Amino acid sequence: MRRSSSPFSSPNPLAFRARIGAAIAVATLVAATHAAVALPPVNGSNCSSNWVNNEGALECFIQGEEESNGGSSNPHYVGCSADGEIFCCFDNPKTGGQVCESVGTAEHADVQQQVRAILEAQAAIAAGMARISKRLDDLENKLSDQNRKN
Repeated sequence: MRRSSSPFSSPNPLAFRARIGAAIAVATLVAATHAAVALPPVNGSNCSSNWVNNEGALECFIQGEEESNGGSSNPHYVGCSADGEIFCCFDNPKTGGQVCESVGTAEHADVQQQVRAILEAQAAIAAGMARISKRLDDLENKLSDQNRKN
């Protein structure tokens, strides 16, 4: 009688359970090792106010404001690691993670870039306020129509 050479075929159910447990332990170890190697997420809270002097960070900020004005659901943003390194990031909706590029070695930003960033931010705020205002107007119209019906 020939025995199967599969590692999961065994006449003994305890040996089979032990092999399954070992496979799960190895898979968990591999997953934990991969997670430990991943860089921690970056965010704006870790940034000092000096990021505005970084040309790459300002360009990223401006790009994000332009994308926000264009209706992007995942605009670029400036974030920093816990140790203060500056990144340009966007959130990847497919993976749920961040996609970031270091801009820490970029040149010093000039005044023209800083003013452009301020103006783009103001435009983004104005566009957001216009969207909110339109929604409020629409809601007010619906409520008025509803009140007339009652």
